[in-house]
Amino acid sequence: MGELDLLKLRNRVAALLAPWDRPDSPGASVGVVRDGALVVLWKHDFVGTSRDTSYGPYAGAENQRLWGWIAPQTLKINPLYGTAQFTIQGPSWWLSKLPGSPMSLTTTSGTPANWDQMQNMTADKALYRLMKWQSTLAEICDVNFSGSTVAIKTAIANSGTARDQIQTIANDKLLASILFDRFGCAWIQTPVYALPATPR
Repeated sequence: MGELDLLKLRNRVAALLAPWDRPDSPGASVGVVRDGALVVLWKHDFVGTSRDTSYGPYAGAENQRLWGWIAPQTLKINPLYGTAQFTIQGPSWWLSKLPGSPMSLTTTSGTPANWDQMQNMTADKALYRLMKWQSTLAEICDVNFSGSTVAIKTAIANSGTARDQIQTIANDKLLASILFDRFGCAWIQTPVYALPATPR
């Protein structure tokens, strides 16, 4: 869409909203909803006359309830009432739809000679490489890695979806799983029974 088209669109929207553009009007807005759009669900609760926002786990974003993206072919718009219905899916669902690209890494103590080598590789480094360069997970989610500094010799994930590949490396190298919370954050988590006694 060119600049002239955008200007025409802005003018059409302004003309559409003109009847509500006055001081005694509650106002109006136009939203664009499409498959794959990011959705953030907010919540405002009141206790008596004061607003209560102490239910979220993240400082500064306590009123956020969940994050997700509109799943394909679930969007139903009712132009008569100005409503939209859709299904929201989190990162786990999207990763399970993304075909994985084969990855086979080996560690090296020196400077890597090619794309298939990683200097002083750990499971977290291999997982980061998979999430950053073979999917977009590291770009769209906060990822909380295991914190393990144990060196590994190889990291191989040759088949399955992007989620399957992440799970394969997490399980093979850390006995861990990739988990997601309702805020779209990813966690590489090892069960307590599989951790050494000290960090439990």
